[in-house]
Amino acid sequence: MKLSDPKIGGTIAVIVLVVAVVLAVSRGGDTGPTYRTVEQIYFYDLGEKKLYGTDPKTLSPVDAPSGFKTPEGEPGGVRAYVFGCGDCKEHFIGYLQKYTPEGKKMLESGDERAIYKINPHVRVRAAEDGEWLLGESDEGKKVIGSSTSKCPKGVRVMPCNPALND
Repeated sequence: MKLSDPKIGGTIAVIVLVVAVVLAVSRGGDTGPTYRTVEQIYFYDLGEKKLYGTDPKTLSPVDAPSGFKTPEGEPGGVRAYVFGCGDCKEHFIGYLQKYTPEGKKMLESGDERAIYKINPHVRVRAAEDGEWLLGESDEGKKVIGSSTSKCPKGVRVMPCNPALND
């Protein structure tokens, strides 16, 4: 039995590879990017004009902590898309978002196809007082797109959630 024998050399190569993998795993070798589970997302109380965190499965609008209702009688808690420039230590509200009553019912129905039909039911607006716009309209897209222009050129816009601001 010679080490130059292809069968022996192949067996040794496999053994070395297995040992290397076992060592890398046991020593906590880099297994690629890690992702944090988002435990809360931002919502905005239209009455108090303040951000608050809530469960990521929450669909907007919802009852706000202040109890505020819109003139139309809708709950005053809406989804806030919050961003930071480079990190989330200092952040800003990019835009607010809610669903029409019909859209919210569609999503709550459990129909897996609802997500593909929801666009006509999404409303957006700037954080400052303003009109609710159809999210897929040109005006709605401008509100959404303006979030990325608030950071200095060359600084990455970061989506933020309450946990990232610690």
